[in-house]
Amino acid sequence: MAVLVLSQLVGDALNTIGLIGATSLRQAVLPPSLLGRTSSAFLAGQGLAGTLGALAAGALAARVGVRETLYIAAAGVTVSSLITLASPLRALRETPEAETLEAQTLEAKP
Repeated sequence: MAVLVLSQLVGDALNTIGLIGATSLRQAVLPPSLLGRTSSAFLAGQGLAGTLGALAAGALAARVGVRETLYIAAAGVTVSSLITLASPLRALRETPEAETLEAQTLEAKP
């Protein structure tokens, strides 16, 4: 039980930090006219992932048991938190300007 609680506490904290960074970056580099659509796309993706995860968890719990499924879920939360720690957003100290990103993108195209 302690593993599940620890995974939830640490995982939620790190995922919230990552979400704040990603949202702030999107707001800084996207034009205001695209912010609503972009946020909607991210929310729709999160909703779809949550629904698919719930269906998969139900099927897995029926096959291997509820306790084992919860441990697998705790491992998934931990792994997603580690992905947040490894994200390039951690090293970002200043928000890039949209024009700078556009120029870099144009330079990178062959």
